[in-house]
Amino acid sequence: MLSSSVLYYDLSVTKLRPGPGVTTTYTSAQSPDIIENLEPRSEYEVSVQAVSRLGRGEPSSRLGFMTSSHREEIERSAETGERDVTRT
Repeated sequence: MLSSSVLYYDLSVTKLRPGPGVTTTYTSAQSPDIIENLEPRSEYEVSVQAVSRLGRGEPSSRLGFMTSSHREEIERSAETGERDVTRT
């Protein structure tokens, strides 16, 4: 699928642990996008699927990641000077 023909993306986010594997799908996600409301110290898996007037493309490979705790974020920002752009 050509990137110029993409209308929007479906972004599927699955929380793997702790707790049950709950999947949330964000329809009409744009690129780039920020995934909000993730829980600290949790493992997630995401995949993206492009949608055009001709239909849906193949889903992307799944990407897994672990969120850090609020304390770890504060320590990392103090070390690097970077800040979380999603927090105001």
